[in-house]
Amino acid sequence: METGRLGLMRTVFRVILVAGCAVLAGCSAEAKRTGFLSTYAHLDGADGGKVFVAGSDAIDQVQGVYVEPVELRLDSKSNVSDEQAGQIAAELHEAMRAAIGAHREVVGQGDGTAARFRMALTRIRKGVWLLNLHPGTKMSGAGLGGAAIEAELVDAEGRQLWAMVEMRKGDRAELDAFSELDDARDAINAWAQQIEALFSEGER
Repeated sequence: METGRLGLMRTVFRVILVAGCAVLAGCSAEAKRTGFLSTYAHLDGADGGKVFVAGSDAIDQVQGVYVEPVELRLDSKSNVSDEQAGQIAAELHEAMRAAIGAHREVVGQGDGTAARFRMALTRIRKGVWLLNLHPGTKMSGAGLGGAAIEAELVDAEGRQLWAMVEMRKGDRAELDAFSELDDARDAINAWAQQIEALFSEGER
């Protein structure tokens, strides 16, 4: 009995070790630039190359925004199915429409007077539920998934007003071990909060 129990423990440990190595190898702290943005020049030297804001005055002048569909440019380290990627892209699109719509008019395609909000997902990683069962490994981040994004706001003339390139992992404090896509959704929620704050700054 003890031998069988010891063998089971070793098997579980081996699964955790392999899964942990796969996650650590697959999730980089830095998001890669894919050429999606209209320009990366403004990002150089701005907040470590991750976020650029032209200024609150420029953002305040934006009245209408067309939120473009999310483009998928997933790298080889993504581990989701096409269906899951499409699901996360749709949720990101709706989250951004809601965040922007709380402070600006969200318009349909074809309005040449509106600014455009553009997004591309460049990585989506599922979380490893076995590593997220224990608070210790959950807090270590070893089993966390996440997502990477490139996004920008451009005015009607094509001038970049805001841009972001970021890789974000899931929330370590949440107890969501059995949801593979929850870490990517955590990233969506964080990005939506950033965008809502961007557009609400002039209202304070």
